[in-house]
Amino acid sequence: MAISDNWQKAAPSTRFGTPALDFYVVDVGADVETNWEASNSMFSKAVRGLQLVANLYLVGEPAGNAFTVAVVSNTCPGANPGAVSGRNSALEAAVDAATGEESSIYYAAFSGTSFVFND
Repeated sequence: MAISDNWQKAAPSTRFGTPALDFYVVDVGADVETNWEASNSMFSKAVRGLQLVANLYLVGEPAGNAFTVAVVSNTCPGANPGAVSGRNSALEAAVDAATGEESSIYYAAFSGTSFVFND
């Protein structure tokens, strides 16, 4: 095997020009979709709560009670990179304090063509 063969390998990664990212599904426990674009909406409160404890890299559009976020791994308390089951209690506490609701924030990851969480 030639040394040049190593550059031809590939592996799953979230580090292509970005910091390492962790993905989460944020279920606020209350409707975040209705009027989500309004000032001080339930959605904006939840996002602000997350921003108080972690560096957000991506925030997805809400649907029903939930939305997806990508967080810079080394800024996130309770991070568990690549996990697809379990919850992040540190992020839940931040969202609960910001919204007044009881949230569930699930570790998530991409697997093939699927986004997997709470598995």
